[in-house]
Amino acid sequence: DFVKGVVGAQRNEPISLGLEQPALEARSDASTGPGRRSTDLVTLERIQELLPGTGITMEYLRDHDFGNTHRGAFLEPLDRFLEQTAGPESKFLSPGLERLRQEFRCAVNSFQALIGKYTFRHIQEDMYEIPSEWERNGSGLYWKAVRELNSAAKAVVDKYDEVVSTARRELLQ
Repeated sequence: DFVKGVVGAQRNEPISLGLEQPALEARSDASTGPGRRSTDLVTLERIQELLPGTGITMEYLRDHDFGNTHRGAFLEPLDRFLEQTAGPESKFLSPGLERLRQEFRCAVNSFQALIGKYTFRHIQEDMYEIPSEWERNGSGLYWKAVRELNSAAKAVVDKYDEVVSTARRELLQ
């Protein structure tokens, strides 16, 4: 057997050392079993803990017009969410739910990028705004920024609602 293994290795064929273990049955059921459901429930709870649907951040995104000044503190939980849900332990095991989670994270990331691109510190502490000079100079940049920010905020809320409602429907049935 040893000589056979050495010859197989020289021809770049896979060789067996006799150390293989049988595949775990649970792996084939990872996307449908009860362990997956409880793990995915923990993931859902973590999302809702970081960004409660009726919490100040999500409500602010639902209602605020970003043509007005906004409080930075209301958006800080979005940064915390991105930071604390980046690792593999924050992923859903269900491929469909994980796809929705990734889409939600992308929406949050896009929104935060636009906040950084278009808004600047206001005179008051913790207040930010699109510069009013952009509106006065007539370049159209002010209204472009308002449209993009409001659209991105709506996308965050829509993706949040989709991931939470779909996860609840799938995991709590």
